[in-house]
Amino acid sequence: MKFAYVSIISTVLCATFVGVGASPSIFPPHVGSLLGSIPNVLKPEAHIKKVWQEVEKKGPQIADQLLGQITQAHADVTPIVNEFKDSISKAISQARKTHNEIQEAIAGKGVTITEISTLLSREVQKIYEDLKDEVDDPLSDDHDQRSRAPRDRAQLVSQIMEKVGIAYAVVLTGVGVPREVAETQFNDFSSTITPVILISGKIVDKYPFLLDIMIFVMSMLLLPHLSILRPILILFGFGPLGPIKGSIAAWAQRMFWGGAVASGSWFAILQRLGMTATGSAIGNLLASAGITAMFGRGTQGQQDL
Repeated sequence: MKFAYVSIISTVLCATFVGVGASPSIFPPHVGSLLGSIPNVLKPEAHIKKVWQEVEKKGPQIADQLLGQITQAHADVTPIVNEFKDSISKAISQARKTHNEIQEAIAGKGVTITEISTLLSREVQKIYEDLKDEVDDPLSDDHDQRSRAPRDRAQLVSQIMEKVGIAYAVVLTGVGVPREVAETQFNDFSSTITPVILISGKIVDKYPFLLDIMIFVMSMLLLPHLSILRPILILFGFGPLGPIKGSIAAWAQRMFWGGAVASGSWFAILQRLGMTATGSAIGNLLASAGITAMFGRGTQGQQDL
C-alpha cells in the first residue's frame, strides 16, 4: 500500500511541479525549479527526519516566492502580506520554543510527542462536537456581504482558543507537565498563531481566489514546526484530511473562510489517499507541498484514487 501511495503522490507532484496548466504570472519557472526538487525525497525508504529536513529547507523558499508573486500581481495587498510574513515568522519561532519546552518537560516520563498529539486530537474532537452545535453561522459565500467577516472570524478564533487552552492544559498536566507551564505554553502559542489566522482571513476576504494559495503557504511554513499543535490547526480548517463532509475541517472551512476548498485541491487529494489526522511522513509532505489545482485546475483521472 505504501508503494502505491508513493506512486500516486509522485505522479501528482511531478505533474504539478513541472507547471502543467499553472499560471505563469503566479507560478514562474524559478518556483517550479524549487518545487521540482522536492519529489527526490518521496521514496519509501526515506527517513522521516530527512523528509522534514527537505520540507523545512525548501518549503519557506517556495512559500516566499509565491507570496512575492501575489504582491507583484496585486500591489495593494503588499502591506498585509508583509504583516502576514512577520506574524508567521513569530509563530514559527514560538512553535519551536514550545516544542523544545515540551520535550524537556516530558523527558523521562515515558511519553512521546506523538502520543501527546494523539491525546490532543481526541480533545479537539470533543471541542468540535460541542462547537458544531453551538456555532452554526458560517461566513457568507457572497463576497459582497463579507464586511462582517473579520469581526466574526476574530470572535470565533477567541471562542475556540479559550476551549483549546483548557484542553491543552488537561492533556499536558495528564502527562506530568506543571499546569502553569502548560498554560503559559498555550498562551504564547495562541498569541502568535491567532494573528496569522486573522491576517490570512483578511487577504482571502479581499482576494477569495487566493484561498488555496494562502492555505498552502501556511502549511509549507507551519506544519514542520507544529507536530504537537497540528490538531489545534485542524479546528481552523488546516489539516491533511481536507473538507470531508461532516469533518472538523469541513466545518472550519465554512466557519472561517466562507466555503470549502475547491474539489480537486490538495485537500481533496489527501482525502482520497485516506490520510489520518496525524498523517504519514509522505502524506505530511504532500500536505505541505501538494499544489494540484491550486489555481482552480481540476484533477481529472484522479477521482478513483
